[in-house]
Amino acid sequence: MTTSNLASSKWAIVTGGTGGIGRAIAEKLAEAGYHVIAAGLNPPSESSSPNLSFQEVDLTQPAEVEQLVASAPTLEALVNAAGVFSRQREFELKEFNRVVEINLTA
Repeated sequence: MTTSNLASSKWAIVTGGTGGIGRAIAEKLAEAGYHVIAAGLNPPSESSSPNLSFQEVDLTQPAEVEQLVASAPTLEALVNAAGVFSRQREFELKEFNRVVEINLTA
């Protein structure tokens, strides 16, 4: 993609885009012509589309989120699909706060 094409193309960021529902959404957006940055932990090494790139981002770290947003020249779509769940420890305050931080504020 040339620099002039970057400015005229549609850009999307999908948090939680490295797996599950988020990845499926990212792939569909890429098929629809968006240049997609799929962000999350443990990104795959290869992409199924030239319009889809993966970026490792810890969404609980504000500086990493700022870098993520800055990596898109424009932003026409934002999908917040990041989420976690916890089993057996969900009632411990530290674990509960971690789940809320990721699922609601990341």
